[in-house]
Formats: sequence, C-alpha cells, structure tokens
Amino acid sequence: SVATLGAKASFSAGNLPPGAVVRVRVQEGSAASHQADVLVAADGTLSYEINPSLEGEHNVTVLDASGQALATARLNVMR
Repeated sequence: SVATLGAKASFSAGNLPPGAVVRVRVQEGSAASHQADVLVAADGTLSYEINPSLEGEHNVTVLDASGQALATARLNVMR
C-alpha cells in the first residue's frame, strides 16, 4: 500500500478472533514503533487508522496477547 505523508491511511484485517483485544504495532522505518490495543469486531475484522509522520517503508503488525503476529502489512509513505 502507498500513503501520502501527512495524510491518514487505513489498515484493516480479517479472520481474527472475534472480541479479542489485539495490539497493532506500526514501525516507522528506523524510528521508534507506535502501538495501540484494538478490539476485534464480532465478525473477526478490525480497522485501524495510521497517520504516518515519516517518509519511507512502515511495517504494520497485529499481535495477539502472547505477542504472536496474526497479520502484517507494509505501507510506503511518500510526499
């Protein structure tokens, strides 16, 4: 996926455990990562909005309570 610097981008995932709380971690290039706990919808989906502050490749990972990756995505942020 591609996003524009300063604009919001949405990340969505499916086939997750309904009603579970998962952690969404966004790694912005070599900068520190940001994370948030998100509740999975009853249909097993989640949607998360990202507002990238740096150009480059960002990695988005959805983790379960034990830290295991459930979903991953890459986001390229450009001017």
